[in-house]
Amino acid sequence: MTAPVTVHRGSLIAIFAAILFASFSYDLFRVVEREAYFTELTRHHYLGYDSYLVLDRLHLTEQGQANTLSPLTEKYRSQFGLQGVILGLVLKLTRISAVQLAYVASGAFSLLTALVLAAFFADIANRLGRVTAGIAVMLTAWSPQLCYMTPSLYWCMFLLVSPFVLTWLLEPWFSARRYGWVGRFGLLFLLVLAKCLCGYEYVTTIILSPLAALWFHSSGQIHPLRNFFVRSSLVVAAGVLAFGCAILLHAAQLQYVVGVNGFETIRERATSRTVGVQGQEGSLIPIRKSFRRLPERIAYPASCFVEYFEQPATVTTGYHAKMRKFIPVRYYFAFAGILGVATLLARRRMPETLRRLVGTLIVGAAASLSWHVLAINHMRVHFHLNGIIFFVPFLPICFVAIGQTVELAFQAIRVREWAVAIQMPALVTLVLCGAILEINQRAVRYADDSRARQAVSAALDRPAGEERSIWDYHIDGVRELNGFPAPELDFGSEMNRSRLVQDRGKRGKIAVISGWVAVPAGRKTNPLHLFAARDQNLLHADSRFYPRMDAARAVGPDWEARGFHLVVRLEEQEDAACVRAFAVFDEHVQEMALPKSSLASR
Repeated sequence: MTAPVTVHRGSLIAIFAAILFASFSYDLFRVVEREAYFTELTRHHYLGYDSYLVLDRLHLTEQGQANTLSPLTEKYRSQFGLQGVILGLVLKLTRISAVQLAYVASGAFSLLTALVLAAFFADIANRLGRVTAGIAVMLTAWSPQLCYMTPSLYWCMFLLVSPFVLTWLLEPWFSARRYGWVGRFGLLFLLVLAKCLCGYEYVTTIILSPLAALWFHSSGQIHPLRNFFVRSSLVVAAGVLAFGCAILLHAAQLQYVVGVNGFETIRERATSRTVGVQGQEGSLIPIRKSFRRLPERIAYPASCFVEYFEQPATVTTGYHAKMRKFIPVRYYFAFAGILGVATLLARRRMPETLRRLVGTLIVGAAASLSWHVLAINHMRVHFHLNGIIFFVPFLPICFVAIGQTVELAFQAIRVREWAVAIQMPALVTLVLCGAILEINQRAVRYADDSRARQAVSAALDRPAGEERSIWDYHIDGVRELNGFPAPELDFGSEMNRSRLVQDRGKRGKIAVISGWVAVPAGRKTNPLHLFAARDQNLLHADSRFYPRMDAARAVGPDWEARGFHLVVRLEEQEDAACVRAFAVFDEHVQEMALPKSSLASR
């Protein structure tokens, strides 16, 4: 094997980080937006899962109701809430509003995660080759879980991946120095402590993830097993000590800031999330047929465990509907298994890099799955969250192994140099295609909006409430919110779950109309437009669509149900009772009758 081409690491980090950030923050490659929100456009104003907990903390700080060291909310005492403490201090020291700070912080968290992963892949490029790194970067950018979780103010994804990545990057430096173990111990102690203070979730995976990096580096040294086990014991000790210190700090916070028994509160919550009575968490999926003969206390968790392997690990680019394919986690485990068997059968002929990666995959898989084994109740209920553990660190390593396999195949057929030469232009071209497609889609959408606006304007002369039953719809309710900037509302998700919507400042007045519309099935991405009007005048409004399972069951398989939030800006003297709502699909206009009794001012 020829030596990998060495390139400037800083340039690689910048390129890889730009690609990952564009995907994580804006979904440039249409990984989730097409399925989740029925749109061809990149997303905006998105805050990741559970950000509302941090938003509540910012609201309390903005109102002067939070102590500097207060937890995220009075009702949510499961975490110390370090991210809320830090952002609360920033809010106090600056003149920025809580809403503005939330979106700036979300972008910063996405950028930090992109930079951390980019540093890992840049090191892979210099160690194993640029083709390997390029393939791994694109597979990572096509991950739905990362697109959902990385912008989150709560999950702090950069802290989840940092122990593995920084151990990978710095282990050669630590192992070459006499007192390198002190640096390794201190670094991992601080990283695990910071993550535990932001949230205890996935702590076993976070503590064990550096072991995968240790295996890769130790397997290339003299006495690999001895080095691995000695260093691993120190890493685990650092992680366990950090976890214990986080519990002490959390208990002290609850005792002296909140005024409750800290250790008892933590113990009760930890028990319910790990090995407590399972019935408290409910059942979300049916028991698999192969497990039905087992006792339910075993059969249901086993079904949940298997279900995670069916979740999509990556999604091929959604630039075109026919190009979009979901690739579940089990396929990547199958690849790892095949590679492991091939290594056993042909160990002497297998390249050294692949042999080292196989061991790294095994250790990484054990680290990733440790949370599902040890936190059973958390595993059995949080399906929308816990798929992220496969990225700490199994899937990034698997992506690297796939890339290395492809690069070695290119080398075998003597096209590796050609592949290296075109790789960067190909990556840049892919990003440019996304940008060009975005510009084109926005132009098409603008033209569609203009036609739909004209159709609604022509229908304004009809008496308010007159029906034309073109398709089915349902209005859940209309809410009037004071003091909230309409463009910054993330359409019923994290921002709308937070207390920030109750802030009565002087920043405007809006009405939020929520419900669902059913359109013909098989036309999921056809333009569906929502408009609001007062008397004969169209009002400024923003809309967002999302899947509604209850509506889908109500309308049947011949219709596609889309939930929606229509956010309408109002003048101070106006109220939501004067608003008329219209839906336009295929140039047909439907006025939606709004239930006056549902109006609620907050």
